[in-house]
Amino acid sequence: MKASFTFDFDNLEDVNDHRRHTKALDLALCLNEFNTQLLCQLKYDELSGKEKIILSKVNELLQDTMKEYGIDLDTLLT
Repeated sequence: MKASFTFDFDNLEDVNDHRRHTKALDLALCLNEFNTQLLCQLKYDELSGKEKIILSKVNELLQDTMKEYGIDLDTLLT
């Protein structure tokens, strides 16, 4: 099965859609890197109890938000 997209670069909406399509992988890679760095800080950095709580809450917020939007980085980056 094949799929193709056609964009009219004279149409601003199509230009924006094209940008979204071409940057989708970069966005997934960015989210993955942010997630990885966050987990590394929680696991390996010497953090105070308060800092760990804050980073854990940020991680939970990131995971919940990605789940809400149906973003599964494992499937996007394989």
